[in-house]
Amino acid sequence: MRALAVRQREDVELVALRTLLADIATAARWGDVAEVRRLLGQHAGNTHARRGALLASVLVNPKVRWKSGRAVTALRRAGYHPVSIRTAAGDLVALSQAGHLIRHQDKSVVWYEPTAGDR
Repeated sequence: MRALAVRQREDVELVALRTLLADIATAARWGDVAEVRRLLGQHAGNTHARRGALLASVLVNPKVRWKSGRAVTALRRAGYHPVSIRTAAGDLVALSQAGHLIRHQDKSVVWYEPTAGDR
């Protein structure tokens, strides 16, 4: 049952991305570069805002292990829907690459904690 719910959330996210791609393709077909830039900027802005909300949640609870499931819960509480496990995991990786989080791994478990400068 849980796997079905996860799959349905991912399907909704894929539909949203396909819609974005179709809108970009239509604007590009018509040669509307301004619209293509607007759509890409809107998507980038949404990603940036979502990652900012996740970082804010991490900084409120800096002593817990941040894994993708906890990140999904935090993003949903912040009003981001749909959010899949993959999106949340990607956001944690991006925040780590940007220097805000430290990645830890023990066998097959990966978690993140804020860097000393962000605590």
